[in-house]
Amino acid sequence: MTMPGAPLPKLSRPRLHDALARERLFASLDSARDRPMIWISGPPGAGKTTLAGSYVEARALAGLWYQVDPGDLDISTFFYFLAEAARRWQTEAPPLPLLTQEYSADLSGFSRRWFREMYSRLASSTMLVLDNFQDASPSQLDIVLVYCIILE
Repeated sequence: MTMPGAPLPKLSRPRLHDALARERLFASLDSARDRPMIWISGPPGAGKTTLAGSYVEARALAGLWYQVDPGDLDISTFFYFLAEAARRWQTEAPPLPLLTQEYSADLSGFSRRWFREMYSRLASSTMLVLDNFQDASPSQLDIVLVYCIILE
């Protein structure tokens, strides 16, 4: 499956050049795929992004790639750009709602409904990669992660 149009760098999987296939780590990821979330952690430069990117590529998985940055401290920005990423895979579906002022009083409720709707539109094998999550943490993004990615 290919995404239409030129994606924004924020929503693009990094290009990998001659990345070493780490089959032992791929096997660990394969065995964890039945869980709702896989967390890859390590120090800067350890290869987390390369591992995730090469795994998605090696397994030919559909993936929503999202480069988290300090701009995502504004949770409305996070939902806007993640909706853009999802739209590239769901061209015929109506757009996902934006987090506007009227929804901000119930962030967990909005987030739960938003992710439920997004996940219902994606193939079950689709991976959502939040790269560099630490760049916007701690923030409201942590609330979204707990209530919507783990619990949904």
